Amino acid sequence: MIADAGVGHWNKTGSKTQNPSLTNFISFTLVYIVYMYISFIIVMHGVFMAVSRLSLSQKNDIYGPVYRTMERMIDYA
Repeated sequence: MIADAGVGHWNKTGSKTQNPSLTNFISFTLVYIVYMYISFIIVMHGVFMAVSRLSLSQKNDIYGPVYRTMERMIDYA
């Protein structure tokens, strides 16, 4: 128990004042939100690349150059 690096102070009864399960839940929720955000970006990037490939296959598309420019920006990023 000496090597416990958790947040909170020990009181006289030997238990911590702060609830460790609450801090674990908050950190897990933050990690889960970040993970969902990154996976959402990856999925939207794949959808955008598929849409740009479809628009590039059509010769008379107005948005072809726009998608091509944004595709280059994504590739260089």
